[in-house]
Amino acid sequence: GPRTLLDEMLTRTGFDNMAARYGLRTWGNVPLERLIADPPQLLLAGEAAPGPPTWAERVVSHPALKAIGPRMRRAVFPQRLLYCGGPVLLETAAVLADARRKALEAHP
Repeated sequence: GPRTLLDEMLTRTGFDNMAARYGLRTWGNVPLERLIADPPQLLLAGEAAPGPPTWAERVVSHPALKAIGPRMRRAVFPQRLLYCGGPVLLETAAVLADARRKALEAHP
């Protein structure tokens, strides 16, 4: 959401954080219906973990999201980059910048 460390990192790497538009104040879940009705240009999703799929993994792999294909690109964003400031922010910025660059190259 707005005014979070991740929001700052998204802004500094050229993204518009959609969280506020989806009604999130800090952290939270965006309903699948909202993502389908108003998809972001790029959806950053965590890496799949071993074992049964998490709620988030089930949402991002839902057939309805796959159906909106060209309207929304996807990129993997490691969850470990979400939880801490400090030196990891360099990697966070690099991963975000790379995801944005690839999305722009694929869909100018």
